[in-house]
Amino acid sequence: MDIEDLVTAGKELNACPYYASRKASKEAQMVMLPYNTILHSGTRETIGLKVNNSAVLLDEAHNLIESISNMYSNFVSLTQLEECFGGLELYISRYKSRFSAKNLLKLKQVRFVVKSLVNFLNTAGPSKLGSTIGKRF
Repeated sequence: MDIEDLVTAGKELNACPYYASRKASKEAQMVMLPYNTILHSGTRETIGLKVNNSAVLLDEAHNLIESISNMYSNFVSLTQLEECFGGLELYISRYKSRFSAKNLLKLKQVRFVVKSLVNFLNTAGPSKLGSTIGKRF
């Protein structure tokens, strides 16, 4: 049964096709889903999809790398990094006496990484990064 048939049946039975399809998928021999539903473990767990001992066929597999990259990457702007660095500086200076040596070291390491990213984005500039200052990490 395809999505249009589910919607029609849902209207006729005055039922929700989404929840009906989720329930029916446990008994189905074949289920078609978008990449992110199959590849993201949290999404699979949320909908109760188990792929153990199943054959998984990927249509348009040449798009798989881009889908994975988009799913597990995020955009961080220079402004966000600068604000993060400022917040870390303030937090460390305000509560420095309360931290253990180990926790203070870890905070300083995070601060170092954030500052390094800020410096990189400031020195690379738009000519090397493209029209927007910011990068996917």
